[in-house]
Amino acid sequence: MKFAVLHGEKIHYANQQKNLLSAQYYEKAINVFPLDNKDNNIIGKLYILRGGILKRLGADFFDEVLLSLQKGLEIVDDEHLKGDAYYNLACIYAKQDNRQMFDDIINNKLTSLAENEEKDILERLDRWLKVNATNYALN
Repeated sequence: MKFAVLHGEKIHYANQQKNLLSAQYYEKAINVFPLDNKDNNIIGKLYILRGGILKRLGADFFDEVLLSLQKGLEIVDDEHLKGDAYYNLACIYAKQDNRQMFDDIINNKLTSLAENEEKDILERLDRWLKVNATNYALN
């Protein structure tokens, strides 16, 4: 096996381990966060960021990603954080080939955001789909 291939696999493995460790630290932060804190956006952001990190680990983590993102959405009221969660949910649904849930995010959830936030998410999602889920496209 060529060095470049082995080196690339080593880098991929290291990145996966860093993502897993990072997600574990987010989980610890969520667990020690004071429950009497009045800013729900902070704890919701931790759930949403954790979901985004777990998404990078692949299909084995998709159920956990969905739970984390949905928990974050239940808590936050910040539109940017909601947009980030919707983006990651749409990515997961596309990877799972769940057209119904993907379309729900695009046609219902994103439209509840401010126009500039919706536009930003759709642009990011379009770029992601072209690389990661070529059987999906935005109309």
